[in-house]
Amino acid sequence: MTSKFNIIETINLCKKNNRDAQSALYQKYSFDLYKYLHFLCGKKELAEDLVQNTFIKVFRNIGSLKNNEGIKGWIFQIARNLYFDHLKSANNSKRDNNEINFDQIEDESNQSESVLELKNLLNQLDAKDRDLIILVEISGNSLLEVSEITGISLSAVKSRLHRVRKTLNNINK
Repeated sequence: MTSKFNIIETINLCKKNNRDAQSALYQKYSFDLYKYLHFLCGKKELAEDLVQNTFIKVFRNIGSLKNNEGIKGWIFQIARNLYFDHLKSANNSKRDNNEINFDQIEDESNQSESVLELKNLLNQLDAKDRDLIILVEISGNSLLEVSEITGISLSAVKSRLHRVRKTLNNINK
């Protein structure tokens, strides 16, 4: 592999179980994926576990990837599905599946007031709306990537995002 990251070459090498390529792919996407999952679930350890499980699934199934340019959306979609599967299996736990337990997020005393306010606002959204905002605003995915990740049309993403932003503005008033 060249020193410059080439996603197509990296994916092709991952399909051949090349450990260096797998490591490069992990390095490229794991931090953004962790931020997304951590914001989504509110628990550091769970987010770390979900990142690891996501990449296990990615490397097991990378041979089935048809569009190499869509790798980021595909990885986030796997992570999102794993998170929602976790919620379903944790249905019997004490935690409300529709609420992020931000008390569990490490050291809130060092977080700015605006971050705490954002967490409070997100906590008032249902899980799918919160997921959409986190995918776009926190993780920085494009609307097209969000469409691929969530499996909904681009126009539906735009419409839902507009509605969720309006809801957040109304809550914040």
